[in-house]
Amino acid sequence: MLPQRFHIVGYARKQLDLEGWRSNILLNLGCRVLDQKDCATKMEEFIERLSYMSGQYDSAADFAKLDAYLEDLEDGQPTGRLFYLAIPPNVCIGGQSIFAVSS
Repeated sequence: MLPQRFHIVGYARKQLDLEGWRSNILLNLGCRVLDQKDCATKMEEFIERLSYMSGQYDSAADFAKLDAYLEDLEDGQPTGRLFYLAIPPNVCIGGQSIFAVSS
């Protein structure tokens, strides 16, 4: 179960429009709520918590922008961050070292 305040931020090299990214997620997202009549409302509430940023995996400046964006979302509240990295193997080493410096 997700906490009341959560955000999911996609980050990749590809330039994507936020609404297009959200629409793509909706196409692949199933509704798993007990009360199915609330499904559309719950899906919309979930989608509103999704955002997307484009940046390079080997750019400290891009990761600094991501960090600033995450801090803005957190609004000074205590939070936990969970990162799922699905990056190509050829950028894994560089991306991990920049990620370590930026986090």
